[in-house]
Amino acid sequence: MDNNTDNCKINIAVDSYRSVEALIDMINEMLSVFGITNMVIEDMFHYGVFCKAETYAGFQDWESAINSGIEVPTELYGGCNSFDSKVSYVNQLISDILENGKDKPDWMIYVEENEKCNGLMPSTFLVLQPVEEYFSELGEKIIFFLYSGKLHISDCCQ
Repeated sequence: MDNNTDNCKINIAVDSYRSVEALIDMINEMLSVFGITNMVIEDMFHYGVFCKAETYAGFQDWESAINSGIEVPTELYGGCNSFDSKVSYVNQLISDILENGKDKPDWMIYVEENEKCNGLMPSTFLVLQPVEEYFSELGEKIIFFLYSGKLHISDCCQ
């Protein structure tokens, strides 16, 4: 039996878009169970689904996006910015989108639909930003629960 693990690769992509509906349903149910009728999820969290900032910042095919009519910020497309400054720009934009209820720009959607990692779409993640510090720990526990599942594979190269 050949135990060459270099040929054994498992690729997993996480798609969190459906988690928004589940989150809203869970929070609504939780509020209902505890008899809280004067609050909705927007009173607790700003939320959205995004790739990691590094995915957007590291996207390489901006020419195709631009040729498709997508407006790409020079902070990402210009050759003058370091990877870290691109990541910082994206993180700030995500925060701005969450806090101000802005729509995700077309270039982010383009990256989500066109970036490939080992043939798979990039993973997306639910992001919760507490409206008040009071909700921080709850938000952290929700995210921990959502992404706490583990994949166990043994002897995949038999």
